[in-house]
Amino acid sequence: MIKPVLNIMKVLLLCESGPLGLKVLYCLKGMNAFVQTTGPRGARMLKYSRYANGHSEVQFWQDGVPSTTTQQLLRERVEAENFDVILPSDMASAAFLAATKKVYPDLPCFPCGDQVTLDTLHNKWSFAQTCTKYGLPIPPTVLLESIDQLDTSILDPVGFPLIIKPLEAESSHGVVRLDNLQALRMYIERDTGYARLPLIAQTYIPGRDIDISILAANDRILCNTVQSWLDGGVLEFTQHPEMYAIATRLVKTFHYEGLAHFDMRIDTRDGKLYVIECNPRAWYTISASMWQGLNFIEMGIHYTKTGTIPELSAKAGEGRYCLAGSLWKQLLSPRTGWKNISAGSVLGFIQAITDPLPHLYSKIR
Repeated sequence: MIKPVLNIMKVLLLCESGPLGLKVLYCLKGMNAFVQTTGPRGARMLKYSRYANGHSEVQFWQDGVPSTTTQQLLRERVEAENFDVILPSDMASAAFLAATKKVYPDLPCFPCGDQVTLDTLHNKWSFAQTCTKYGLPIPPTVLLESIDQLDTSILDPVGFPLIIKPLEAESSHGVVRLDNLQALRMYIERDTGYARLPLIAQTYIPGRDIDISILAANDRILCNTVQSWLDGGVLEFTQHPEMYAIATRLVKTFHYEGLAHFDMRIDTRDGKLYVIECNPRAWYTISASMWQGLNFIEMGIHYTKTGTIPELSAKAGEGRYCLAGSLWKQLLSPRTGWKNISAGSVLGFIQAITDPLPHLYSKIR
């Protein structure tokens, strides 16, 4: 872990997604911060975390626009309670903070992109269009707005098999592989849930997924790590120069600031690397990176307060990390499992089991 170079930070954590907010809260605990959480009902589980020093319920959005009442309340709280930094944890809170920062530019905000940039990155169609425009390696992608388009040549650049997905869903919700036109037509005709138009169709790339997580500011990546999934709930963290180069181009293209997680894929046919999509927010394995030695939240807060990043060791954030729920599987594989259980894996497991109330709340509510 990085040795602390700042005094104990007082942080106001904005959350709309309780599960994702909890991961960020764990990272804040890792730097011994004093944290109060705030957000709508979906973040209520954080109220029961032993790592939160208080929780308040507010609405970030009213009728699709930022709540001016909450924006004013946020400013008043920061001034009255002397928070060192305001930190968003998910898309909704990041967009709200971006809009609030525009109204109150003196607020001490964690690095965060403007609302237009966040929307462009989050929307899979606008992201694909921008990548194509600037020559970034993304699979051929088209927008489907009507089932009548299936009777045209619109899918010719994509071909089959293809991947179909909604424009703004997260966590792979609604991502489906379809192998022929008949299957695609039947899927769209359902017109329910994630199958509802508009959708994007993207060429299926045979290969393996690999992601890069970054903290960026001033058109450069401040710190990063690359992750891929192994069997048995194990993450392998490493570095990948080609991914770093592509992510740097993405950051400069979008002039992006803040946390982001780029999904990429390596084509097994020729080894080519493709950008698939972007999550311009914290990600669900961010606490795993912390336990492997790279706390993105701590780095971002340090940058917010000093304009610099502490010097990191060459291997910071690398190695294998076993998720808490999979630790027992590795223990039952004595010949090989021990290789996947780092010290960070054990610490992450302890952190999870000693903070059970948020998980219990999410199960019974």
